[in-house]
Amino acid sequence: VTSLEASCDVHCVSFDKPGERLLTGGLVLQLWMATTPGLTLNDGVVSPSPRESPVPGLSGEGVEVCPQWACTWKKQLATATAFILFSPDGQLFATCGQCDNAVKIWYEVKSSLYGITEAPLDFSFTYVSHPRQVSSFAWRQTSSIIPCGVIANVLLTRCHDNVCRVWAQTPCHQDHYDQSQTAHHAPTNTAPESGSAAGALPLSGTQHMSGCYKVGSSLHFHLAGSIDQGSNLPIHSSSSASTTS
Repeated sequence: VTSLEASCDVHCVSFDKPGERLLTGGLVLQLWMATTPGLTLNDGVVSPSPRESPVPGLSGEGVEVCPQWACTWKKQLATATAFILFSPDGQLFATCGQCDNAVKIWYEVKSSLYGITEAPLDFSFTYVSHPRQVSSFAWRQTSSIIPCGVIANVLLTRCHDNVCRVWAQTPCHQDHYDQSQTAHHAPTNTAPESGSAAGALPLSGTQHMSGCYKVGSSLHFHLAGSIDQGSNLPIHSSSSASTTS
């Protein structure tokens, strides 16, 4: 058993699919990476020490050992995180506070100012807003054999207005959305306003489910559909994309 010394009280955790990364949430978001004893972690890059065992998870004597966890990134938040979840492909993760009207969708920011091994790990976010408090969310599950970035990440959210919403990642080639119609723009250091109204696209937005979904310098999500939980009927509404640059 391995214990971690987090920077705050931890309210929620999430592992990625391979089990190599761990997110802990509270007033501070922290990303942890599993390393084998004998490995060193420099700026998020794992480097073998001279006495590294050739078999991961085993010591030099062939005895199985527990992996060590190192914090590779952390972010102070204004309010504590109550829900946190990695996307199935590991490219994104979603967070939400206990009484928040918005779900933040985080993605890695890769700077061109550094070399591949020198770039510090950093994340930015976009967010999808709701008319009332968000009670839960979940990612659509996808097959592990599908290459990363081939199909859209889809987030399902449940709100206290008794409506389930389906948010779909917009393909890279559709980044030409009219910025004047953008509902939300959230830089890294800006938090969404509480109680802001939800955005939506018509249900026909579900046709944008194939294309390139590589996460780059920006991330776009649109409302592909809504379902009234009381009647189980789809709701048609008009709105725009959620975007961050």
